Amino acid sequence: KTCIWTYMSCHVGAATPTCDEITPDLCELRQTNDSLVVKGLRLNYWRFEASPPSGLANERLPIVMVHGGPGWSHDYLLPLKQQACRGRTVYFYDQVGAGVSERPVSAKASAPHLFDIDYYPEELAALIRHLGLRRFHVLGSSWGTIVAQLFALGPNSGGLAGLVLSGPLSDATLYIRSQWDPTEGNLGAMLPPFVQRRLRALDAARDFGSAEYRALAKAMEARFTVRTYPPPDCYTRASGLMNDEIYVGIQGASEFTIGGVLAGWNITARLPALGALPTLLTAGRFDTMRPPLLRAMAAAIPNSRTLVLPHSGHCSMIDDPKLMNDGVADFLGCVESGACAAAATPPRGAHSPGSVPRQRGEEARTAEGIDAPSDGGGGVYHRLVRVGGVDGCVEASVSATTASAFGGTEGRCKGVGYTVPTGSQAIPFCCTVQGFKRPPLSSGASVLQSAVAGGRREPLALPPLLAWGGLLLWVGVWLGRRYERRRSGRAARDIL
Repeated sequence: KTCIWTYMSCHVGAATPTCDEITPDLCELRQTNDSLVVKGLRLNYWRFEASPPSGLANERLPIVMVHGGPGWSHDYLLPLKQQACRGRTVYFYDQVGAGVSERPVSAKASAPHLFDIDYYPEELAALIRHLGLRRFHVLGSSWGTIVAQLFALGPNSGGLAGLVLSGPLSDATLYIRSQWDPTEGNLGAMLPPFVQRRLRALDAARDFGSAEYRALAKAMEARFTVRTYPPPDCYTRASGLMNDEIYVGIQGASEFTIGGVLAGWNITARLPALGALPTLLTAGRFDTMRPPLLRAMAAAIPNSRTLVLPHSGHCSMIDDPKLMNDGVADFLGCVESGACAAAATPPRGAHSPGSVPRQRGEEARTAEGIDAPSDGGGGVYHRLVRVGGVDGCVEASVSATTASAFGGTEGRCKGVGYTVPTGSQAIPFCCTVQGFKRPPLSSGASVLQSAVAGGRREPLALPPLLAWGGLLLWVGVWLGRRYERRRSGRAARDIL
């Protein structure tokens, strides 16, 4: 019997699910594997294609997946092989020193370049040359987003059509600071005060090897890294194949601190050089990559879009496999059709994730919602959800198509706390970067649940007509009382 401090209090002997079981719409796939040598060390890679091949196989560009860690294997990314069912070739690989690629007995002694961040985009470029890819997409996850950003900014990125950064990181200091943010952080806003104090004390003492720190890190992993419980086989396999020497040497002791080579690393100022390259940023609602970090990256990348997965921790491809695969496929289709060639433009009056204004001390929030359908003629990309809310979303059109999906009619969206009139009822909407979400309603109450504010509820704003009606009613009551007082005074004088 194993009890874990998480959203599930105790779990007894459940069978470990497979990643194939948790991945919807998975088809028959043909898998091949091979290897190449990079700087004298063997790198293994895998190729997935639909079997039989889809008629779109020669039309859609291949995608190369870059795993995280550092020092993990590609296995936890395997739910994304479902992209092959949509007509494209999908490549995974294990970075040298990780997974089942060649692992030196002592990397520091025999392969010190494995601790040089700049080696890894060169390794990716070597794989792409070996595969002979002329045009392609790259998806990086976690540490893999660092590799993917450096590759996209480097001299070997010719042919790169689209970039997906899942659980992205561009500033190591902001990465930790945003986790401890008191309103938006996973550590600073979602953990009990006592746990926060213990984590800070252990971090200050650098006591990462203690039993207490390891227990806390394991518990937080179940809340913020992978929330699917028990974790599927592809995640446990990737974890079991981790190269601790490389992980600690580059990342530090855990996902909740920073150390090693990454300490102080910051590439945000270089991101504008990505130019018109279409880029999709994805993150889980409970991700270790928090909204302040996403906003900074979205502001710096000229042609960026943001997708927030509502049920996910850091591993969105496991916690939200359908939404993640759908979002990636929609984005890649958008890139290949040419519709994403220009910089993403928020709806009229809305703000991009990187420029959410902070007014009167309001913190940006996310609101979990239901996907609205794509809006045929209006260019609505319904799964690209902005991280932000009340103070960053002012006004945008809600089409009849979108509103009718929820039993409504055409109207206007004015952000969290406002409503779209629908005859007999009013439906609250939340503006997003290029689409609309309907946040969940509590039973019988006209309130929205804030997703990041620790369960605090925000009341819906009153429509202007009701506000004026209330004012007129108050004035009427005040005048009535004044009249009664004067009348009583006259009556008293008559008696005297």
